[in-house]
Amino acid sequence: MNKTILRFVGTCILMTLFIGTLSSCSLRAKDVAIPEDFYDVYIKAISPDGSKILLLGAKDSWQMYDYYLADPDTLDFTVMNLPENSEDISFSQDGKSILFRVDREISVLRTDDNVITTIYDKALIDGASPCFSPDGGTVYFLGEDSQLYRHSLAAQDNILMTDFKVAQFFIPGDGSNILLQNKAEPMSELLVMNSDSGSLNKIADLESEKYSFVTSPDGSKILMYSVPRKELFFIDIAKGTLAPLPFDSERCSPFPFQFAPGGDRILIGSSFGEDPIKLYSMNFDGTDRVLVYDAPIFDYRVSRPDQKIVCVGLIDERTEVYTLRTDGSFDNRIPIREMYGIISESNMNFSASGERFYYSEGSHSAIYMMRSGSTMIQKVAKYFSPFVDKNDPPPGYTYGTDHCEQ
Repeated sequence: MNKTILRFVGTCILMTLFIGTLSSCSLRAKDVAIPEDFYDVYIKAISPDGSKILLLGAKDSWQMYDYYLADPDTLDFTVMNLPENSEDISFSQDGKSILFRVDREISVLRTDDNVITTIYDKALIDGASPCFSPDGGTVYFLGEDSQLYRHSLAAQDNILMTDFKVAQFFIPGDGSNILLQNKAEPMSELLVMNSDSGSLNKIADLESEKYSFVTSPDGSKILMYSVPRKELFFIDIAKGTLAPLPFDSERCSPFPFQFAPGGDRILIGSSFGEDPIKLYSMNFDGTDRVLVYDAPIFDYRVSRPDQKIVCVGLIDERTEVYTLRTDGSFDNRIPIREMYGIISESNMNFSASGERFYYSEGSHSAIYMMRSGSTMIQKVAKYFSPFVDKNDPPPGYTYGTDHCEQ
């Protein structure tokens, strides 16, 4: 009885202090009840618009991990039928379907009724690369013969798209074209395929190695990065051309290259000497490199809905999320309190549009969400310490409170 009273009194005091802190904050933490506590929780996938997230979490240290579909607006959580060993997970554009692979099987899960449909059972274990078309009605993947297949979710059929082995593929823009790299040694070919007719045009010969791709908003231009050689290329789909970009690999950061708002310039992270990484923009030919904002950054995305740049970086030695206008001026700044050191790329997650930003404060933490252009910080999932009994915490200990920075 005494223990219960002390716990109640202690909770009241903590809540009073917490509410007082909130009233003095320039930021507002959304006053909502978080239904889920996790012993451990990770973000595995985010829908392109950020309206749904897929979490992998365990409620206690002795429990198996489950997948949870979370709606960050309503804070509804649904346990999904995804196997724990699922890989290559992605959402459709509308968030209504989840694509995943388990060993050699590629399947689609409908989020409304939790029903799984296997669409192919002979996929490559490494390199199948299943992905949705931009409209969500088609799935592309590499089959057991390393050739490209297309699966129509409406017709439930698999159509062979190539008569040669494919090393990797990429679908830019609206999905009307598919960029292909054939599998050949020592040189491969970079090809563009019309997704309707299947016609092919050769763009260039390439070294047979791994590349990463970033598309412009309309899909007409692509940035291609050579991972092993750290070389950057610019592809014009309409012209069918590929050109190397002036690029100092020792000065550039590993986070994604992006097209600037409007798609008329390139954003790139660079550092000079011992200086930290900062964000620059430049023309498609690498000329006219301009510093966007004079502050170190960890990561960034372009928010397509409002055509702004969403950054995470250091300002006055404090980690902040901020949005920039195209002229480099501030649109909004949101400080992030650091609990376990600097927030790293491993626990920062942007939606594809850049409209929403999810983060956690260290390897074990609650998950928070922020919207581009808003000062609202919302907690999506709570985390409790594995060293503390959540049903009987020691005096003065609390967990699961909303986050606010003074």
